[in-house]
Amino acid sequence: MLSSPRPPSRPPSPPKDHQLRTLHGTIGEAAGCTVIETPFGRWALVGRVPDGLTPGTRVEILARSHPRDESACGAPVLAVERLTRF
Repeated sequence: MLSSPRPPSRPPSPPKDHQLRTLHGTIGEAAGCTVIETPFGRWALVGRVPDGLTPGTRVEILARSHPRDESACGAPVLAVERLTRF
């Protein structure tokens, strides 16, 4: 009998500068910034963020991390390369 995969017990390790990563989450807004909310935190989105994204939209993004940068809303920055809505 196969068991289902166990969920991660801790968040993924912190990304290195400009590392590409894929995240699944929900679009939100904080202090005028478009953010992605995930079970592991919130990131401000910059770059190829399509117009018309509304809070609550479920998305998958492929983005480059910029862990040393922080947005005006106090969240770390991800530069979006691709965004898919669900």
